[in-house]
Amino acid sequence: MKRRESIDDAVRRELEEEAGVVVTGTPRLLGTFSSLTEGKSDHITVFVVERWRRVDSDSGEIDACRFFPADSLPEDASPATRRRIEEWLGGTAPGFEW
Repeated sequence: MKRRESIDDAVRRELEEEAGVVVTGTPRLLGTFSSLTEGKSDHITVFVVERWRRVDSDSGEIDACRFFPADSLPEDASPATRRRIEEWLGGTAPGFEW
């Protein structure tokens, strides 16, 4: 987030800049998770965005951006990413650890 930027504005900006996704609905908070392994002290906030459209993005921050069905993720998707998607699909409350 940038200084004095709302969470909603940050979600919209980051998605457009990094993934070429323009949010056309209201992002819904799934949860905020702590990643404290390997000497990290990171917090990851995940939003569900159901209404969106694609635009061209030339961000130098992202090497590749691809879309996959939730039940057919790439093999190298992290265990934490898989957990969040399973929680979202199953409608279960997420934990707090990434």
